[in-house]
Amino acid sequence: MRALALVGLAFLSGCQGLATDMPMEDGGTSETGGGSTATGGGGGASGGGQGQGGGSATGGGVASGGGAATGGGSATGGGSVTGGGRATGGGGPPGGGAAFDAGTDRIPVFIAVGKQYRRAISCDDGRTWASDVAVDDAWPMNERYRCFSGTFNLPDGGTNNTDCDHNEYSSTSLAYANGVFVQTTGWGAPGRIWRTTDGVAWNQVDMGSNMTDVMFDDGRFITATRGSKRSDDLGLTWQMNGDIDVANGSNTIWNVRGGIAGGGVFLVTAQDGSNLDFAYSSNRGMTWQRPTMQGGGRVDACGAGHPAFGNGIFVTVSWNMGMNASIVCRSTDGAQTWTSTTIPGEYMESRPMWTGTEFMVWSSGKVHRSADGAMWTSMNTQTRRNGMLSGGPNIGAAARAESGTFVAVRGGWQVWYDQQRFYRSTDGIIWDELAMGDYEQGHPVTAMAAGFASRSAVCP
Repeated sequence: MRALALVGLAFLSGCQGLATDMPMEDGGTSETGGGSTATGGGGGASGGGQGQGGGSATGGGVASGGGAATGGGSATGGGSVTGGGRATGGGGPPGGGAAFDAGTDRIPVFIAVGKQYRRAISCDDGRTWASDVAVDDAWPMNERYRCFSGTFNLPDGGTNNTDCDHNEYSSTSLAYANGVFVQTTGWGAPGRIWRTTDGVAWNQVDMGSNMTDVMFDDGRFITATRGSKRSDDLGLTWQMNGDIDVANGSNTIWNVRGGIAGGGVFLVTAQDGSNLDFAYSSNRGMTWQRPTMQGGGRVDACGAGHPAFGNGIFVTVSWNMGMNASIVCRSTDGAQTWTSTTIPGEYMESRPMWTGTEFMVWSSGKVHRSADGAMWTSMNTQTRRNGMLSGGPNIGAAARAESGTFVAVRGGWQVWYDQQRFYRSTDGIIWDELAMGDYEQGHPVTAMAAGFASRSAVCP
């Protein structure tokens, strides 16, 4: 029997490359060794923000990603999606909060989701991936998307655009709690909420506004979006939860960029252009307040990075192009007040995650670690291929299991399909690149999460 605890999830999604974002770079040139430490305060953040987000979870795993987001619009669709194939475990790390007993009928797994309803599962601790399916698998070959490759001609003489961000199939968040995975989809199209207990058969349980994260704490899911929804029955049913009033003066902010929950507090970050705001709730999302920097003033200096939570500390990471630095902000008082730390010259592709003992976030060929969110140590990572070590990868979406295993996909722009790579690590420093055949190359993977799933034909 396994006792699991509250952890945070994060996500890679959204408009992949706003004008205010630094271009995502391809890693793999640095060598191991060395290191540096960043501490203290100061620094402001502007532009970018790290877009559509991932959620929070109880009972197994943390995840992270990167990217930026915008959105709006409408669309149609529905139904459920199932998968098939081979596979065999994952798990999830401690993070604080109420315990969950996984029982004997659930097994540890990793879940990956992405564009075009792409979903895959690993039940052998991240060594192989199975049941890798997408909505366009059944489409004629000449109508299938190759995301972000431009416009292509259809057999009927029409055309289709391969912007995989702004359609009904775009995955916008992934969360896990107490044996249940929840995914949201749709950007520039009505949002959908999907639920699974085995990671293979997914059921649509709600439809409505676009959502960028799903947060979980104290038995409640809340969607990170301006017009939020909540579920008190582990995602089976959803109801409106009222507006999260994020704004900058008279400027309403419509795009919530990320969210996380922990310690009885729900937190969202939001940004439209130069307008930025945070909001937190300490009463299960019934009312929301605006935090300040320590000593007063708005939190604009923090940017709209995706938040993480661990050991009573909230952390956000964002990129400031003007300063050529990542800005890390932290709060130790339930998201009420914030301080900032500058890490020069490091564009952090992944979202921060809490491992149970420290925060970790990756940039190209490096990992940055902190036990308290204030003092950060940086060191080079490595990639291991066929037993040979080389410079570390650029880590995109990632997750960590209770077993201590990390999984990730290659981060950056246009690094999917034949450029896509899956990784596995036991320490977040040395990453084993999986062999071709242990995973499928396909649509962009935007989020990963660890948890416990019911047994299935895929993961018996």
